[in-house]
Amino acid sequence: MDLSLSGKNILICGAGGLSGRSLAQLCLRLGARVILSDRNAEADLNDALNAALREAKHDGSDRLVDARPREDRDLLSEYQIDMVITGPGVPLSGDLFAAAGEASIKIRGENDFASEVIALACERAMLPAPLIAGVTGTDGKSTTVAMLERLVNQATGLRAIACGNYGLPLSQLVLDCFPEDGPATLPPVLVVECSSFQLELVESFHPDVAVVLNIADDHLDRYVDRRSYLNAKLNIVNRQNERDVFLAPQSIYEQAVDRPYLHSQSGAAAGGLNGGGVESRVQSDFGDFDGPRDAADTVQVHSGRPRRIVVPTVNEEPVPDTLRYRERELLPAADFPLPGIHNQENLRFALKALECLEDASVHYLRGMHVNLERLATALRNFRGLPHRMEICVPGGAEPAVDERVRNDGRPSMLYLNDSKATTVQAVVAALASFPEAQQRVFLLCGGRAKGADFGELGGRENVELFPYGEAGAQIAERTGTNAVFADLESAFIAANQAARAWAGLEPNSKAAEDNSDSLKDSEKHSQSKRQAIVLLSPACASYDAYSSYQSRGEHFRELVERCPS
Repeated sequence: MDLSLSGKNILICGAGGLSGRSLAQLCLRLGARVILSDRNAEADLNDALNAALREAKHDGSDRLVDARPREDRDLLSEYQIDMVITGPGVPLSGDLFAAAGEASIKIRGENDFASEVIALACERAMLPAPLIAGVTGTDGKSTTVAMLERLVNQATGLRAIACGNYGLPLSQLVLDCFPEDGPATLPPVLVVECSSFQLELVESFHPDVAVVLNIADDHLDRYVDRRSYLNAKLNIVNRQNERDVFLAPQSIYEQAVDRPYLHSQSGAAAGGLNGGGVESRVQSDFGDFDGPRDAADTVQVHSGRPRRIVVPTVNEEPVPDTLRYRERELLPAADFPLPGIHNQENLRFALKALECLEDASVHYLRGMHVNLERLATALRNFRGLPHRMEICVPGGAEPAVDERVRNDGRPSMLYLNDSKATTVQAVVAALASFPEAQQRVFLLCGGRAKGADFGELGGRENVELFPYGEAGAQIAERTGTNAVFADLESAFIAANQAARAWAGLEPNSKAAEDNSDSLKDSEKHSQSKRQAIVLLSPACASYDAYSSYQSRGEHFRELVERCPS
C-alpha cells in the first residue's frame, strides 16, 4: 500500500477488542506512532502486537505504547495525539471524546477508517474498487450477511467475503488483502455487517447497496431513545449517491424523520442528507481524496440520493409458495431450510441485495451474473449460523435437518441455541416459529438488560418462562413469572425437567398418560404428538456471566450434550 501515517500520533480506543487489535496493527503498518487505550488492561493482545511491544521495549522506542487501562483525556496532551480511532465497543459519550472535540482532534471509527484505506489503496494500486453491500438493523444482520456472502460465492462468478461486525474486521481485511510483500488479493465483493456503534462515525464508508433490516428498542443503555438509535443506523447512507440503492421496510422510511429525503413519500427533497448537497472531495487523513469511483464522478460524487426500494415484511406480503429471483422461479419456499418468519424476511433482503449488486456491477470493470440453478442450490444448502436457532442434540450427535423444518416425525424434545437473540424483538420472532397447539416453548431468557421492555414476552399460552441472571428479576416482574434462577445452568435444569414432563417423557406426568391412549392410526398419533422446545433466546446481553453471546451459546450446547440421548 502506497499510504502513510508517518509522523502521526494515533490513539486507539478499545484496543483490546478484535477490531481494536487489527486497527492498531494497521496503523503501525501505515507508519503511525500508536498508543493503545482500553479500560480492560487484561484483554489479550494478539501475537503481532505483543511482539511489537517487546520490540519497542527492547529498542527503547515509543512507536507503540500500551497505555491500558487508561482512557482519560490527559492521554491527548501527554502523547500529543493527532487522531483518535475507536473500536465499536467504546461509547462516544466518554470524557476523552469530549476533550478531543474541544481540541479539534479528529475522531474516527475503525470500520469507517479502514474503508477509506481500502478505497485509497485500490485507487493507488489502480485496482477496481470492490462492490460493497452494507447491512445493518437490530436483528438478523449476521444471518443476512452470511446468506448474501454465500449467494454471491456460489451463484456468481465473483468472490465475496463477509466482514465488519461479522467475519473479519475491515482493518484485518486490509492487513490480509494488502500484504507488505505480495500482490493485493482483495475480493471483488464485500458484504459488511454494520452495528449502530460502527455507524456512529461515518465519513468514508460508501456501500453500493445499503440495507436496514428492521429497528426495535435496543442498546438503550447507550442511546437516549429509539430515534437516536435509528439515526445511527441510518448513517449507513451518509456517503451514498444517486447511483446507489437503499433497501428497508416501509416502517424504516416512515420513522426516518431526520432524513427528509428518505422520509418523504415522494423522495422530492433536493440535495444530499437533510436536503443539502454533499461535496465529492472530502479531506482525507492521507491527503485529498476523490473516492473509488470513476472519472465521471470526480466533480460532485455525493450530490444525489440513493434509490429507495421498499422490501415488504412477511406481515405485509405473505411468504409465497415459490421463491423467485427477478420474477423467475427458484425453488419451493418449503425447501429453504431456516425456520421462522424472521428468516424469510432475511432471505428477502438477501435476494434483493443480490439483485442490486448485480445491477451495480455494470459500473465496474467486472460484471456479476447470477446463475439461477446455482442460486437455488445455494439457498437449499444454507444452514444458518451458530447460536441462531441452532439445533443442539443430547449426547452431541449431529442434528437431522428435518427436525428443524418439518412437523412430520418431529422429535418429542427439541433444544435450540438462539444465544444471538439479544433483543426482545429477536425473541418474539423466534417464538413465532412455534405456533401449533401441540408445541410448547420452555424459554430461557436473561443476562444483562439493555433497556428494553420485557413485557411482550409474558402472557403467551404456549410459552413457559425461566428468567435467569442479572436481568432475571426484571424479566419476572414484567412478565408475571414467579421463579427466578441464578444462572443459565439452573434455569436449564428446571426448564428441561418441565419440558420432559410436558412431553410425556417423565413417569407419572399427565402428558405421559395422554400419549399412552391408543389412537385410530399411527399417522394421526404422529401428527398430534407433543413437542417440547427448550429454547435459549435471552433477550439480553451476555456480559453478566459470559465474555460473549458465543460463549453463552456454547455453555448451553454443553448443557444439552450432557442430557441422555
